[in-house]
Amino acid sequence: MKHIIMTIAIAIGILFTPAVVRALDVGDAPCRDLVITSEVSMCLAEALEEQDSLLNATYLRTIEHTEKETREELRKAQRAWIRYRDSACEAEASLYRSGTAEYPARMACLERMTRTRNAELVKGFGWRVEKFSEE
Repeated sequence: MKHIIMTIAIAIGILFTPAVVRALDVGDAPCRDLVITSEVSMCLAEALEEQDSLLNATYLRTIEHTEKETREELRKAQRAWIRYRDSACEAEASLYRSGTAEYPARMACLERMTRTRNAELVKGFGWRVEKFSEE
């Protein structure tokens, strides 16, 4: 019984211990005002889901308004980017391996890189989407 109580106390302590993740220090990072690890994790998961939806919509619009040759190159680039993002974020999260900040670090990295990729697609292909979606 003593071990069960100790395990529960440790689990509660881990859930409500502030996680210090450097990626949350960035000025436009979501969830940076939160301090409880479980709240930060939930917030970052939601922010990632939102950014992923935005990126998917941008990517689909871009593919739709791009000629076949460029479309194939963009597909290859997007697949490579996904592998890079996942590997880079795994490396970043490994800085916090087995700690309470590992999951928030991964989520913060994935959200940041996904948000940045969306901006890159808009910057590089947005003019084309605007031009051909009007026709």
